[in-house]
Amino acid sequence: MKKIGDLADKFDDLQMYQIKEGLENGLSMEQVKLYAEEYFNPWQMGEIREGLEYGLTEKEIKVYANERFNAEQMAEIRYGFERGLSLGQVEVFADEGFDYWQMGEIREGLEHGLPMDQISMYATEKFNYVQMYQIRRGFENGLSEEQVEIYADERFDNLQMYQIKEGLENGLSMEQVTTYADVKFNHLQMKDIRENFEQNLNLVEENEFEF
Repeated sequence: MKKIGDLADKFDDLQMYQIKEGLENGLSMEQVKLYAEEYFNPWQMGEIREGLEYGLTEKEIKVYANERFNAEQMAEIRYGFERGLSLGQVEVFADEGFDYWQMGEIREGLEHGLPMDQISMYATEKFNYVQMYQIRRGFENGLSEEQVEIYADERFDNLQMYQIKEGLENGLSMEQVTTYADVKFNHLQMKDIRENFEQNLNLVEENEFEF
């Protein structure tokens, strides 16, 4: 590794700042080498540096120290390691095909303890991050895979997904929910149908309570 002074012609001022910052914060030259590359912009360098300073292993760092990831994607991968996810878990979302919002939804599901069969139901590029959110929240709120499968369909936007999820969480039967879980209904139409079912459900429960 060249001396710091010899790197001025190779890196711009912001890149040099990241290199100097790492060394001043106690990183070794070998560690700094992991991000002292011209193809990393200063923000990418910063994500690698912060991971090293946190104490991530070289193996973990190399999962995201790749120019194909932008700084925001690198941050999501770094957060996963820093919050205790295993290498195998992080590799589920360490894919440049996911934007950082999508990565965050997959990471949060893993951090919240969702099993891989549930994670795999939404860890796919066909869902945007808000669709992923509705699927993740359904599982976290106790819905079964069979129930979530009703709305884990990319043809539904996140607002339609929400209405289907709400019906299931509020105690509607699968038969009732599938009545309005149809792409021909927009989310407002779904809401009207759902609320009508829920009102009838409440009436039944009130009558049963009176007896």
